[in-house]
This record gives sequence, C-alpha cells and structure tokens, in this order.
Amino acid sequence: MDDDTPFTWRPRRFSHRFGRVTLPDGLPEAGQSTTRTPEATLDPPACPEADRARLLAEEGRLGDATGQSVIVTILQVLARIRRSEQTVAASAMSLAQREKLTGMIAGLDAFSATLEKALQDPGRKMLALKPRARAEPAGESLWWFALAEALQAIEAGVKQIAAVVAGRPRGHPARLLGSLAMRLLRRHEHALLAEAAHWMSS
Repeated sequence: MDDDTPFTWRPRRFSHRFGRVTLPDGLPEAGQSTTRTPEATLDPPACPEADRARLLAEEGRLGDATGQSVIVTILQVLARIRRSEQTVAASAMSLAQREKLTGMIAGLDAFSATLEKALQDPGRKMLALKPRARAEPAGESLWWFALAEALQAIEAGVKQIAAVVAGRPRGHPARLLGSLAMRLLRRHEHALLAEAAHWMSS
C-alpha cells in the first residue's frame, strides 16, 4: 500500500471574511437574500478509502496502541465533519444538492463503520473517554455560512490527523491510515469548494 505523504497539505482560504469564518468574494452577507438556485456540482462519493482501511485492519496492523489511538482520533474528526456537512445538506438550495451531500455523508459513515470494526477494547475505552463535541441543530445556518463552517472543520480535521501520525515512518500502518483519512477529507474539501465556485458563477 503506498503512502500518500499527507503532510504537505495546505489549506485553501476564502478571501472575504464573515465573522470568524472566511467566505469567497461575492457571497452575500447575513440578512441578504439571494435568488440563485444553482444545480449541484458535488460528486457522489464512493469510498475506496474505507476498503483500504478494512484491508489494513484485516491484516492486524492497527491493533497496537498507536493504531488504536489513530483510529479514535479519526473517528472523532469524522464525527465533527459529519455534523457540519449535515448542516450544509439541511440548508441546501436544491434537492439534487441535498441528495449529493447526503451521499458525501454516506462516504464518511462507511469509513467510520470500518474503523469502528477495527477498534479493540483499549480503543473503545479511549473513545469513551474522549469528550464528545456538542451537537448543533442542523438547518439553522444559511447555506454559505454552513459551507464555510464545513470547510473549516475539514481544515482543522486534516491538521489534527496529521499531528497524530507525524513522526511515524513511511509505510507505518498508523501513517497509512492517517493518509487514507486525509485523502477522504481532501475529496470532500474539493467537492465543497467546487460547489462554492459553481454557486458564485451561476
């Protein structure tokens, strides 16, 4: 299994600030209305990363303390990103957009389910001890704000995973798993950025 060398990832930043969240130029401020109803451009996500993670787990390469710790961290990151993408889906501007976001969330769920199966007793105990992020009600944020929050969550998640696997040698199972998780998050980032660009050009 090749290593994706994930540690050169550079976050894309929006240039127009909206409170503490940055948004692309041209997106309306809070309280402004919009008549744009773009067709969704998000790609429905298969999750090849889940299959590769399953192979790592089946090889018994994630059962040590490092592997279990990385699994727990990734599960926590995916849970936060799932909540943020649910908010984007709830505020979607078309049925097609909502359906494709739902597909993206299904990809996160597939990866999470694979990792949960790889958890052993020490990992389950670590997961139980980790504080759970406060769930926020979906559908209360405007679409462009929810989109920016989701991108911010992805950026933070990639940094957190990279920090956890930093220092592990190339080919180490924990590093490979971190690489798979970050590859999945990058695909979500690219899809959301493409949607923002499509919205602005409509």
